[in-house]
Amino acid sequence: MRSRLFRMMHRLALARKIRYKGSSVKKPSDAAFSNCNRVGLDEPNQRPRRSQAVLQLPLDHPEPFAATMGTMLYPGTGESERRKAATFTSGYLAQPLEEYYRRGGRLSEDQLRRIITSGGALIDDLQDRWWAGQATGEITKVLIALHNSDPALASWKSATSIVEQETGSARGTGRSALMNYRRQFGSVSHLWAAWQLRGGRFAADELSGNSLAVDFQRFICEAERIRLWGQGFVPERAMAEPVFGPNMWAAPADWLAPLPYEQWPGEGWLPPIEAMAGQLQGLRPPGRPRKQ
Repeated sequence: MRSRLFRMMHRLALARKIRYKGSSVKKPSDAAFSNCNRVGLDEPNQRPRRSQAVLQLPLDHPEPFAATMGTMLYPGTGESERRKAATFTSGYLAQPLEEYYRRGGRLSEDQLRRIITSGGALIDDLQDRWWAGQATGEITKVLIALHNSDPALASWKSATSIVEQETGSARGTGRSALMNYRRQFGSVSHLWAAWQLRGGRFAADELSGNSLAVDFQRFICEAERIRLWGQGFVPERAMAEPVFGPNMWAAPADWLAPLPYEQWPGEGWLPPIEAMAGQLQGLRPPGRPRKQ
């Protein structure tokens, strides 16, 4: 059911893009693995961490793609935000679910109850949420590119400045707006970075037989790798903390990626993107160097 319903939903997806002059992303070819959210990192300036998530993505939902998108758009932990996330999910599923039933598909009573009765909130800011989430993804993507180019230059301040320059006079892309987006969507910044890196697109692989639903699970793996990196990477400056905070929406500790799949992002994977030379000009390492 999930694969068919996912295809129907994916055709309805609408996301606005922010342009970014960055390197193209290559598909990794690391060996397959299962527990992509529980493996620590072993690189310079990393603090190895296992999944410490208090905030667990709703991957047990009857349609985890829609439920995850609801969380990405409404990541707050208060009752209002959680109801809006659930309302987005149920609304997003309405048309695909109708088509699914028309074609003879059926859900259990418990699955239907979870989809239909968990929402009910008024949503009047969806387009603003799409914009802010993708802006947060762009900032996080640039942060990764800076880290890959020169870890000493990787800071939220520099990443925000580059996105501000690249987006020009586009609506809601001033420095203060971008900083507010990052604060609001900080707990899902890894998910939005993974979304932006793949252009919001999901694809089935006919040769291997992997479905859109499997590609969504790969997306979760990509986001988890970014989260683990950000919760472990500590900039080389005095009093520095990891670039990601401890409270991030993450896959449950017992979640397993589908196997086999030869292109799961392997241990320590980060998107192989780098900042362009022009974007590095004038950047300096922030703060005071850490004492040796």
